[in-house]
Amino acid sequence: MAIKRKSDLYKEYMKLCGVDFTCLTAGGGQAEQKLRQYFNTGELPDVFISRTAETPTLFKKMIDSEALLPISDYVSETEYPNIYRQLEKYSFLKSNIDFMNGKMYMIPTVWTQEHTMFIRKDWLDNLNAKLASILVADGVISQESDMTQEIYDEYCFTIPETLMEFYRVCRAFTIYDPDNDSSTQTYGYTSSKDMYSDNWLYVAGGGYRIMEDNDKDGKYDFSGISNGNKYVVSFINSLLTNGYMDPSWVTNESKDKIDSFGNGNVGIIENQVTLNMICSYFVTQKGWTYEEAAENIVMFAPPKGEDGSFGIQGHPNFWTSVSISASLSEEKRNDALKLMNWLLSDEAVDLLTYGIEGVHYKVEKDPATGEEKKVSLMGYEDEEHGIYWTIDGKDTFSGLRLFTNITSNYYNEMQTNSDKVIAAMEKAKGYNRYPDYYMLTENTYTEYFEGLCDKMITEFTSMERNKDYAVAEPDFSKKPEEWWATFRNYNSAFNTAWASYVDTMKTTYKGQAIADAYNIAVGHGVKVTAPEIGEDGRLVFA
Repeated sequence: MAIKRKSDLYKEYMKLCGVDFTCLTAGGGQAEQKLRQYFNTGELPDVFISRTAETPTLFKKMIDSEALLPISDYVSETEYPNIYRQLEKYSFLKSNIDFMNGKMYMIPTVWTQEHTMFIRKDWLDNLNAKLASILVADGVISQESDMTQEIYDEYCFTIPETLMEFYRVCRAFTIYDPDNDSSTQTYGYTSSKDMYSDNWLYVAGGGYRIMEDNDKDGKYDFSGISNGNKYVVSFINSLLTNGYMDPSWVTNESKDKIDSFGNGNVGIIENQVTLNMICSYFVTQKGWTYEEAAENIVMFAPPKGEDGSFGIQGHPNFWTSVSISASLSEEKRNDALKLMNWLLSDEAVDLLTYGIEGVHYKVEKDPATGEEKKVSLMGYEDEEHGIYWTIDGKDTFSGLRLFTNITSNYYNEMQTNSDKVIAAMEKAKGYNRYPDYYMLTENTYTEYFEGLCDKMITEFTSMERNKDYAVAEPDFSKKPEEWWATFRNYNSAFNTAWASYVDTMKTTYKGQAIADAYNIAVGHGVKVTAPEIGEDGRLVFA
């Protein structure tokens, strides 16, 4: 992040906080690798963001070598109180991360679930316009003249609420020409190669890359060897084998996934709630306004599994964390703590989310309700299509908010389509999923869990692409709720491959050893309830 020292935000920040700094960045997902290099050479930044215990090996090494400041030793209700109350909200980490030895070496950064599903509602409308012919092809009715309003209401395509409805829509988006252009190849769904964008599918089957207690017997095991995940692997295999899922998924970067959706190649994706960015494709290609695009590009909750499980794997309302180097002089340490204490104030979050009142926005009262609202003074970024500037686009210094609140920008009421974006973020709170004992670590878990997860992704990708493991498709003349058993009719080849995979995961990749140690660690851990996040996207303090 380049600091614009002449910018209005920077000048306001210096008046309010006054701690100057130089910023180092590592883009393209290289931050952890760069941090590891700094640690290995003894050159840790004074203050830095990392994924801490989500990548526990490096975090443990930094603590064991006394490279990190035990922040909890330096704060109290009266000394740096904003840091203190932030740490108190996430105090469960002191119990769950055993190598912190009851102290806090990290200031959790607020994050709320920011992922959603996107679907082409205009494609659904196109399918419903020719529903009679589709139902004839599927064997539901014998001829188009048999269509009645009752049959239409029962079989019309809607936003999918279950995996089976999702499968039906993906199939229709692939074979029934949803864009009314027979010259184009369309697919139902695409994703990206890291599998994170598919995690909602595995959550519908129990969990994704977590230690879970699916049997509710108090014993935790790795989700990647569960029967629920086996079912989802079979389900995805069927999508791929039958051509309903974009085959380029296996090599897609995240941007490729979005491009496929925006360019009209696929009808459903999972992504962050970046509605206006995704709508921009359709504004360019179809000439829609952003408001028009947002009517046809609909965000929705991830579909449910057979037992009603659904959601997107996330975190208990924080993700990354900020740590401070233990090598700082007393003066620099105090400056670092002063900086973080200010950044955790509402004053700071307001400044870095909205800008400066009178410069970037003004406050007006709604004549109808009397409620105050912020009105942008920054004007249009694209007046023709109705897209407004936000402070993120105007001043890179606003990126400093990432040290304390990653997702506050979604709650900016001055952004285009703010009502839809904020509503999607509020809905996402209801399907955010995270492990019961979030970040519960001990030595075996710390050493082997990352490797276990990496192997899972490799093996799942292989099994999902192997057509020899495909099940027979459902009877499409029947309703989707009757299809569940179809994807459990595994053939012997898949059963053999799955059994071998589970054995390898338990032995070679230490899955059983991890489970045994983890279940002992549960005894000293704390079952997590995420701290409450308000309607403004911030922690709620009493």
